[in-house]
Amino acid sequence: MALRGLPLPRGANDNTVQPYALEAKPKRKKVLEGHAQPATALAFSTDGRLLVSCGNDGKLIVWDGESGQQRFSKQRPQQFQCLALDCSGDSSSKQITLAAGNANTVFIYRIGPSK
Repeated sequence: MALRGLPLPRGANDNTVQPYALEAKPKRKKVLEGHAQPATALAFSTDGRLLVSCGNDGKLIVWDGESGQQRFSKQRPQQFQCLALDCSGDSSSKQITLAAGNANTVFIYRIGPSK
């Protein structure tokens, strides 16, 4: 599922995140379950090791880009409508910063080793 393989993830109406392989006929690679309502925003780390999703259920999930396993999740009462990810360098060993929010509020999370 890594970015190197050029997946195109989509947030589906069945509350899952579905990465597709970009080929002549797109092929779904996995189904990532964890949202109770549709995902509204998705982002990959620059090295392709992480996929982050947020949704109408107020949940923010960091997925392992290879296995599809959840590495972190945070639940809020508000819906998330947008997402930004900063992951300088190798996401497996560095701190990542996530920002997710809606029209009124932005929540910032720092995950990983601190300086």
